[in-house]
Amino acid sequence: MSDAPPLWPWQERTINEVVNAIDGSAHALCIASPTGTGKLRMIVEVAARCDQADLPVVLLVNRRLLTRQSTDCFERFGLDHSVLASGYERLGWKNVMIASVQSLESWINRGTLPQLPSAKVVIGDECHNKALDWCMSEYRKMGATQEMVDMAIDR
Repeated sequence: MSDAPPLWPWQERTINEVVNAIDGSAHALCIASPTGTGKLRMIVEVAARCDQADLPVVLLVNRRLLTRQSTDCFERFGLDHSVLASGYERLGWKNVMIASVQSLESWINRGTLPQLPSAKVVIGDECHNKALDWCMSEYRKMGATQEMVDMAIDR
């Protein structure tokens, strides 16, 4: 992520607090920040640090716009990832994934996806959606609670 612009002090502080909480086995965090403060930039940095620590991470999004924005941002900062969403080619699971909650729920219910992608860190962007609640609940059942981060990022 050497091409990434420098982080603002509040972004660096927030990211460090999240990473320290993950290291301390926190199972749920809520990050709320006003519009325009670089929440997606912070998500990319947290995902990159998790990837460096070999912690599988999935970013759950609830709209096509967020899937596209997140994918563009991850690509811009050079973070290798896969996307699990309708309209995207399934290129396999990587250590960092962006996933549409509606697609995951639909594929699981139809049996075209045997299980949710494995993850130790789960990030939910805009956590005010029934499908996202379902995904978070499923990850908790999979035992991700000890190392799971549930970042509710409210715009």
